[in-house]
Amino acid sequence: MKLLDNSGFINMELEILTPKGLEFKGEASKIILPTKNGQITILPNHEPLISVLAQGVMQITAQNNIIKKEIEGGIIEVCANTAVILLKNF
Repeated sequence: MKLLDNSGFINMELEILTPKGLEFKGEASKIILPTKNGQITILPNHEPLISVLAQGVMQITAQNNIIKKEIEGGIIEVCANTAVILLKNF
């Protein structure tokens, strides 16, 4: 399914989960994350991926807004234009 924002760009579904439960669910056009092997950028229609996240800054672009958040580490899974991020806290 193609998710278009107001400017016509394709988005992906994003869910952020912590032990407290679902912290965020919405659309994003770009996600930048720190991993054990360096920084990665996830864009819509990214290849399937599972990666361990490192401590650092997570950056999410959603509806032309940039959200930056310090994270302690976690896991990301990307599949079928959906990204699921598991974090200790958000």
